[in-house]
Amino acid sequence: DITFTGLRSDIREVFSQCNIVLSLSTQPETFGRTVLEALSVGTPVVAWDQGGVGEVLKACYPEGAVVTGDPRALVAAMSIALSTAPKNSAPDQFKLATMCEKTITCYKSISVIKSNTTY
Repeated sequence: DITFTGLRSDIREVFSQCNIVLSLSTQPETFGRTVLEALSVGTPVVAWDQGGVGEVLKACYPEGAVVTGDPRALVAAMSIALSTAPKNSAPDQFKLATMCEKTITCYKSISVIKSNTTY
């Protein structure tokens, strides 16, 4: 069964009740938040291996990454995903505090470089 729910504020609970989550956007996303949220509650995800979604899957659940546009690989990955649940934890690199810290460090390093540059 497939259900289109519209806007939800209880997505954690929704993902925790799913057998599998698919992320099959044809446009690469910059960050695979949906994928990370589903994996964090132990729900397997199968998605096209592109953009941020592919990066998240490679770090958290590589068996869910599928060559973009390959329907046979998609079906095979779904079969595997439905029989093996992922760990329900996000690596430190995807935790909010870690990402914020790295972003601020990057901005500070750019600021230092810019202030030391003569034009």
